Amino acid sequence: MNHYAVFPSAKEARAVAAVDAWRAKGYKTLVYMDSPNLKCNADVISYGAGCAYPGYYRLIGTLAREAFAHGADVVTCMGDDMLPPEQGAEWVAEDYFKRFPSGLGVYQGCGDPQGMDGNGVPAAA
Repeated sequence: MNHYAVFPSAKEARAVAAVDAWRAKGYKTLVYMDSPNLKCNADVISYGAGCAYPGYYRLIGTLAREAFAHGADVVTCMGDDMLPPEQGAEWVAEDYFKRFPSGLGVYQGCGDPQGMDGNGVPAAA
């Protein structure tokens, strides 16, 4: 199964580290880099081509569409400062399709509790 992790980055070292971490868990990677002068080891690299950075939320949909055009079955949208889930790409994709057999859905698999809320419940729950 082709499970892509997609993200923008303006920092070469962070992009490379993120690609290495996600690739080690079985993901293919598609990265938007601000400039063609920045090097990255992603499977697919998209460059800003001198355009102003449109912002994460405007860009991430474009990156997801590009990943599907490259054969992705599932796309995980992330940032260059995020680590992959311990379960790995195959497990996450299988769990996604158990919940959304048609492939149409939004799955927020978050293992980071992000602190507790006022009731002692993980904020991400």
